[in-house]
Amino acid sequence: MRKLFYFALCLLALTTACKKEQTQPVAQEGMDTTATEQVDTAAQRLEAERLAKIEEETKEIEKSVTHIYQQVDVAYRSSPVGKSIDLDALYCTADWLQTMEAVRAKDAQKQDEIGFFDADYWVMGQDVAGSITVSDIAVDSLDIDEGKAQVFLNLHNGPGNEPLRLNMLYEKDQWRIDEFTTLEPDTFSWKANMKEYLKKK
Repeated sequence: MRKLFYFALCLLALTTACKKEQTQPVAQEGMDTTATEQVDTAAQRLEAERLAKIEEETKEIEKSVTHIYQQVDVAYRSSPVGKSIDLDALYCTADWLQTMEAVRAKDAQKQDEIGFFDADYWVMGQDVAGSITVSDIAVDSLDIDEGKAQVFLNLHNGPGNEPLRLNMLYEKDQWRIDEFTTLEPDTFSWKANMKEYLKKK
C-alpha cells in the first residue's frame, strides 16, 4: 500500500513537471509575438510620419517654385526689365550669389571682351517674349534631413517651352535655388559652368 502511494506521488510530480515545461514555451512565444507586433507598429508609424513629412515638403517646394516664377514674371514686366525685384537675393542660395558676384567682377575686367552671360537664366533667353509661367512641376530626390531637392519643370517664356531642372537647398528658412540646368537641346548647368569660367585665366 505504501509503495502504491509513493508511486502515485511520483507520477503526480512527473505530470506536473511535464505540464510546466509544455506551458512555459507557449507563454514565451506569446510574449515574443507581442513584442514583435509592437516593434512593427512603431516602425509603421514612423514610416507613415516620414511619408507625410515628404508629402508636406513636396507641396511646399511646388508652392515655392510657383511663387518664385510669379515674381519673375512681375519683375520682367516692370521697368527697367528684370530690375524691379532682386530675384537672386530673394530666391537663390548664398553660394549662387557669391558665384554670380565673382563672375560679374571677372566680366568687368574683360572690358571689350565677351563675358560669361549671353542669356538670362531666369527667362532662359536674351529677352522676354511674353508672360513667364511654369508648368509640370515635379519634385525629385527630396532629402529632408540634408535639405536638398531637385525640381523638374517647364519654363514658358511666351510661347517658348524650356525643360529645366532646379537644384534647391533649404537655406535661411526657405527653399532656395542653387543651380539652374537647361535640359534641351543640350544640358547646361549654369553655376557649374560659371565656376569653370572662373577657373580660366
